[in-house]
Amino acid sequence: MVFARQGDLTAIYVSDFFASLKADIGPLGNLGEKALGALHLATGFWLFYLLFADILNAVLKFTLFI
Repeated sequence: MVFARQGDLTAIYVSDFFASLKADIGPLGNLGEKALGALHLATGFWLFYLLFADILNAVLKFTLFI
């Protein structure tokens, strides 16, 4: 399972909401857009880690956190 709790996605949805209103709310929209980008990067790194850890666990019998 990629996200441990349903609340883990809340930050992405909230920042996406503010980023979508960028033209209407100005600086808060800019902050939302930057937060959304940072959260997408963090999610991407997390997925890469899960892939790497899963392969090492399956092939080399490592016990990395998944």
